[in-house]
Amino acid sequence: MLSRLIGVVCVLLVVVNPSVAFEVAAKVRKIDVDKRVAVVVANGQERVVKFANEAKILDENGKELIDGLSSKELKVDSIVTLHIESVGNTKVIKSIRVGGKLSQQKSNASNKESVARSSVGFKPLDEMTAEDRYKGEDGGLYSVGRNEMPESLSAVAKSETAKIVPRDVKGTPTADGQIGLVSISMS
Repeated sequence: MLSRLIGVVCVLLVVVNPSVAFEVAAKVRKIDVDKRVAVVVANGQERVVKFANEAKILDENGKELIDGLSSKELKVDSIVTLHIESVGNTKVIKSIRVGGKLSQQKSNASNKESVARSSVGFKPLDEMTAEDRYKGEDGGLYSVGRNEMPESLSAVAKSETAKIVPRDVKGTPTADGQIGLVSISMS
């Protein structure tokens, strides 16, 4: 029973906790095509970030650049918008788009940079159809373009979560017991 409960909690954590992804405007200092890394200035700091193998290299209109990382548009001091995702413990560039806007907003704490565009060409999972593909997988939260939880999964989740009840120190269900949650890692 405990193993089933742990299984349900793990499934819920995976469904509820998406991987960390963000966009940031940056100024290009250097792009090393051979090593597939970019040296950029973002949020006032120089950073070295690797490109994912499947990284998209896009122009200002969101169309792929023919020359990829070797494109003349990715010259020194050009402004780009980076879509960054965590892969394991490493942050990688999933797409780089020419353009964006660095705006200096002075505050007492620090200077901040913001992005003029809110998208770099990826569709949100819940807006994808069964025909759309990302890393070979079809769209929708529950595949085949569906965003509603299948009844079979919903029934299992309700059944298992109904077993979560207050318990005493010996694990026996009791009205004046407690419910605890153990989090294993950040993701």
